[in-house]
Amino acid sequence: MANGNKRKSYSTTPVSDAGTNKRIKVEPSDDPHWLDAKKTKMSTAACSVYDEIVYLKLEPTKAAIPIHKGLLRRHSSWFKAALSDVDRMEKDNGIILNNQDADVVTRFIHWVYTKKIVKEGEAIKEVPWALIVDVYIFGEAKGIPGLQNACIDMAILKEESSKIVPGPAVVARLWQRSYSKSPLRWLLLHLFARNSDLAVLIPANKPYPPDFLQGLVLMLYQMKEDGTAEKDVDLWKDRSRYYMRGETNPIFLG
Repeated sequence: MANGNKRKSYSTTPVSDAGTNKRIKVEPSDDPHWLDAKKTKMSTAACSVYDEIVYLKLEPTKAAIPIHKGLLRRHSSWFKAALSDVDRMEKDNGIILNNQDADVVTRFIHWVYTKKIVKEGEAIKEVPWALIVDVYIFGEAKGIPGLQNACIDMAILKEESSKIVPGPAVVARLWQRSYSKSPLRWLLLHLFARNSDLAVLIPANKPYPPDFLQGLVLMLYQMKEDGTAEKDVDLWKDRSRYYMRGETNPIFLG
C-alpha cells in the first residue's frame, strides 16, 4: 500500500461488546405443551428443508449431483422455479444444467451445507480467481444472493492474503457474463484502483477489457475527487457495500 502499513488480519466471527451487552435471563415455561409445540415446530421446519433428494444433472458430462430439494428452494429463486415445474422434473428425473462446470456446482452445494466455499484444508489464497468469479456468476444467474455475498468475502480475503489481482482473461469473463451493475465488478474496480498501476494493466499482448479500464479510470478519478486515492481503505470492514439483499442477508447496496 502507499502508506507502507502492514495488512490487518481479519476474523469472520462477530465480536460482542462485553461491556454493553448484558445477559438477560428468561423464566422457563413450566407448560409441557408449550415445549412439545416448540419441538414440533422445529422438527417440521427441519423436515421441510431436508425433505427429499433431487439430482442436478450436468450436461454433456452426465454427472448427477445430489442435494436436498428444500435447501434449493430456500437459497435460489431460479431452482425454486425449476422445482415447481413438476412435469419437467418427472421427465428429466432432476434438474438439467447445460455446460456448467462441475467444480462450480460442487462449490455451491458445499456452501449450501456449510456456508463455506473453501473446502476443508484449502487456503483462500490458493483458490484461483477464475473459480471465485465463476461461482459468483453462477450465483448471479441462479438467484443465490447468499452465495454471491460469500464470493465477495472470498475476493477480499483472496486479495488480502495473496496480494494478487485477477488477470485479463478472468476480468474479461466477469465483464462478459455478469450484469452491468454487478457488485463484484464494483469490488474489483476498488481492488485495482487502490493497488494497481495503469501502465502495468495495459500490456500489448494481454490487454484488459476496454469497459473495465474505462470503469477503472472513472474510479481513480472519483477517488481523487473524494480525497481517498492515497488512503488504505478497509474493504473487509465495508464489505456489506458489495452485498446483495436477500432473505438471509437484508443489506442494500450503498
